[in-house]
Amino acid sequence: DIFSYLHEEGVSSRGEVELPQAMVRMNQEIDVKVVKAKGYWHPIGYPWDLLIASSALDGESECWLGEGVKIGEEVTMCGSIVMEGSVIGAGSSVRHSVIGREVVIGERVLVETSIEGGEMVFSEVKGVMVNTGLSEFGCVLGDGVVVEDGVVLSAGIKVDVG
Repeated sequence: DIFSYLHEEGVSSRGEVELPQAMVRMNQEIDVKVVKAKGYWHPIGYPWDLLIASSALDGESECWLGEGVKIGEEVTMCGSIVMEGSVIGAGSSVRHSVIGREVVIGERVLVETSIEGGEMVFSEVKGVMVNTGLSEFGCVLGDGVVVEDGVVLSAGIKVDVG
């Protein structure tokens, strides 16, 4: 799948993972075809765009779970994307979030999802606060992040390894 090629591509000099280069590499190994899409389209430029697009497809309370995801007892989940190999500890609450590959979320972790008064959630991108356009948005946890037991993650926060 394209995500493994994106993962291998790494970060460019612009500080981003470049989709075109990953597609070229993928096409060198397998036949890639272009299909003209009909119906709903939402560009994916920020991690929260994945949540917007998935809610349009499946409704905003659905979760997308990758292969090998393990979820502990009494976990509350809503409107999130959890990628392969991640673990969510017992008693945690993960809502409206994008969780990368091989992430470990400890027990009783709370992901806050909204700002008081129902205002739009902002998230930092390259040092600039960007309006997500969402009044409910949790967090983005990059591949391999470990969140210790009992941690509270503020709405709009992004955490990466390193």
